[in-house]
Amino acid sequence: MNKPKIKILFVTIHAGIGGIERAFVNLINELSKTKRFEIDIFMFTHKGLFFDAFPNDIHFYPENNLLRLIGITQKEAWNEGFKVGIKRLFIGGISKYISQKSAYKTAMQNVNKMEGYDIVISFMQSKTASLYGGTNELVLNKVSAKKYCTFIHADLEKSNMITKYNYEVYKKFDKVASVSKSCERLFINTWPDLYEKACTVENCCNIDEIRELSEEEISYKRSTINFVTVARFGPEKGIVRGIKIFAKLKEYSNLYTWHIVGTGVEEAKARELVKKEGLEDNIIFHGEKKNPFPYMKNSDALLIPSYREAAPMVIQEAHVLGIPVLSTETRSAREMIEDGKIGIVCENSDEGIYQMLINLLHNTSLLKRIRNNICRKENNNRQIDQFTDMICG
Repeated sequence: MNKPKIKILFVTIHAGIGGIERAFVNLINELSKTKRFEIDIFMFTHKGLFFDAFPNDIHFYPENNLLRLIGITQKEAWNEGFKVGIKRLFIGGISKYISQKSAYKTAMQNVNKMEGYDIVISFMQSKTASLYGGTNELVLNKVSAKKYCTFIHADLEKSNMITKYNYEVYKKFDKVASVSKSCERLFINTWPDLYEKACTVENCCNIDEIRELSEEEISYKRSTINFVTVARFGPEKGIVRGIKIFAKLKEYSNLYTWHIVGTGVEEAKARELVKKEGLEDNIIFHGEKKNPFPYMKNSDALLIPSYREAAPMVIQEAHVLGIPVLSTETRSAREMIEDGKIGIVCENSDEGIYQMLINLLHNTSLLKRIRNNICRKENNNRQIDQFTDMICG
């Protein structure tokens, strides 16, 4: 006799392009393959390039007209019309001038109670001093389930998430999943009394899809070393400082090209700096791509010049493709890169990045040796075991 399926509700914000969103789609697809779960999803707004990437057997709750405002920017709200813009401005004002908690409470006031679940999982953390978030609050206040779980996809310390408010939120959950062992240790060191709630559930990769999509043909100059960065242009990603470092590097060698795939708030600043430094032939902007994998596969190395990261999905994707990873020292960098022998981690400073790149330009065979020694990631078995331990433990 077949066991009844475990009924799970996931709560997240949207399905736009980003590491967290890709990780979410990948996890849902992996869980669907097991046939062990009945999965519902409550998504604040049904937008994003990944929204059509979910399996057909997943049930989505309809959007809530007020709560969906948290899932869009103020600019997007104005684009939808004056009334939507004013409502979004009002919710944002509550968050800024009163509290995030009050803003979330206002936004979810007409969300009906969701009941009958074995497990409910909030897949997002809230950004400090920002309207973006609210999945934890919705899970705790609007869902009835036997077990409550949540994910943290950020470096608690560097993201300014170590607050009394977050402590009060996380202590209400049965399990708090970090996306790396390093992030889990930080959670435990921060709140030792929540030790028993802590666990690690690493991100899943869609391995077959990554390899298939990476076969798309693109053209790189082969007379240079090709570095690639796949990231949004946020201040924490270090792209602007990377341009300054490559400008300095040009004094030593012109035999490199840095390909940047992504878009974001600092893109205009980055483009202006490239023009100012005369690096148009060395730094190429490819914009936002639903399929970044050909750009990765055809590169000599993935470069991550970030000021802070938790456990970037792009590292695992590079591992699938057998691409060396060059990264600054961030929360999980050594755990994911050096322990896995898939790249190099340098000091998180301009000089640290510069010296790493100088060394590689001087010793070009090093990247080939790393590439030849990478054992490619073949499955998500460990991640699914971690997830199962979380919901059943």
